[in-house]
Amino acid sequence: MKYPVSPNEELDKYLRTNYALTFDNPFSLFKDTYTDKKDSIFDMHYVLELGVVVEGSMQRHYPGYNVKLGPGEVWLCNVWEPHGFILNETPCKAYAFIVSPEFLSQKDQPNFNWLNMFTLPPEKRPKIDTPFKLTEMMRIVNRLAQLDNFTEIIKKRWIEHIFFEILLILQGNSILKVVNENNNGLYSFQRVSPSIQLVFNSKRNI
Repeated sequence: MKYPVSPNEELDKYLRTNYALTFDNPFSLFKDTYTDKKDSIFDMHYVLELGVVVEGSMQRHYPGYNVKLGPGEVWLCNVWEPHGFILNETPCKAYAFIVSPEFLSQKDQPNFNWLNMFTLPPEKRPKIDTPFKLTEMMRIVNRLAQLDNFTEIIKKRWIEHIFFEILLILQGNSILKVVNENNNGLYSFQRVSPSIQLVFNSKRNI
């Protein structure tokens, strides 16, 4: 896919991907290996995305913001946020967690909102910015590589556990400010469900 070059051109370039997550299956973990520098994906979807680069490097793209990521570095994507990447160094390997926003909203606790780090503007989201965080992320990457040794049920539990461990590493020692004080959690997401289906069914930009 051609790299988007202007705001007016961008939305026509993004695929709308449906991961069909459910209440019983709110997580998916993908391991991708890219060997051709021409490989790229630009899409948007009604799920949250958290990715970790394992090998090589890529340029992550958001409208108005780009960032280069290498091994152990992380990207975050919000619900329906246009995003994509181009490859800088191949082979490039990465893991991507795809997570239901309803699931994550149920995990919120007083004064601690997991969704906050996804809803911040891309340039303000938590990063792997210390040697400790980088070391921990590479340790987690090595654990992800061993998940195929478990049964499917245990594997799912490990995926969930490691996902929240990554969020805690990104969080560090700070509490992110609430972006929307009127956030109603799960109810807010349920209210927009009809619009979600409209977007998937539409052949034009919404």
